[in-house]
Amino acid sequence: MVLKRRIELTEEAVNLAGKYITEGVIGEGKLVDAEHIAIATINRVDVLVSWNFRHIVNL
Repeated sequence: MVLKRRIELTEEAVNLAGKYITEGVIGEGKLVDAEHIAIATINRVDVLVSWNFRHIVNL
């Protein structure tokens, strides 16, 4: 059985993504990636799968 849950981009995630960028955790040109990571962080996602994004995989 596969459970699916849709997770939305919230103001909290947008703010956290901005902090990731200003603190240099994620590069300035990678806002969408920072938002994906922030959404996963806030929602306590156990696994974030990345196809081919070294800057995400190497966090």
